[in-house]
Amino acid sequence: MKIKFTATLLVLFLPFVIYVISGCCDCEDSDFSNYTNCSFEIKNLDHSGADLFITDESQVKKEAFGLQLQLSRKEDICLIKKPLFISTAYGTSCDCPPEKIYQPLDTISNIKITTLQDFDNTHLANTEITDYFQALQSTEYLPISEFLNRKNGQLLSTFDFELVLNCMLLIPPTSSGIYQFQVDIALSDGRTFSKTSDSIELL
Repeated sequence: MKIKFTATLLVLFLPFVIYVISGCCDCEDSDFSNYTNCSFEIKNLDHSGADLFITDESQVKKEAFGLQLQLSRKEDICLIKKPLFISTAYGTSCDCPPEKIYQPLDTISNIKITTLQDFDNTHLANTEITDYFQALQSTEYLPISEFLNRKNGQLLSTFDFELVLNCMLLIPPTSSGIYQFQVDIALSDGRTFSKTSDSIELL
């Protein structure tokens, strides 16, 4: 009697099992494309209020200052396809892989921030002060290098082609005054982007 009951259950659940398996097999392969880092812009930030915003004002409280780096990426299609079951990320699941995956031709290997004016007793003009800044992601502060580790890699949407990095100044200058910063972005392929921020008075 127990054997007949088990056999009946198998017959009842067999169509469902076949449906699940066939659903996995119906997944289409992901289209793989490349992307490359192309350029960036710098904006001054003000976080003196509840919200962080880009400012065109000539003055900002030094405890609320930051630099926003807006990195632009460009798609370079390779027309490569990979079989579904080669990917360990999706091969053991019936969840279909993304329709399109963008792989980096180059990655950001380093970001360097330099003060162009005397900043404090140990950081005079043309001295690197990258460690004085941290990346603000939502409500979390991260070392810039850790932020890059999270953002370098595969992208699943063209919306991710615009990367915004909010670098907040956590150690302000000793004295109030007008400051300007140079940002150098080094890429893994040997290229370097360099830009200088607009002058701003830190109060």
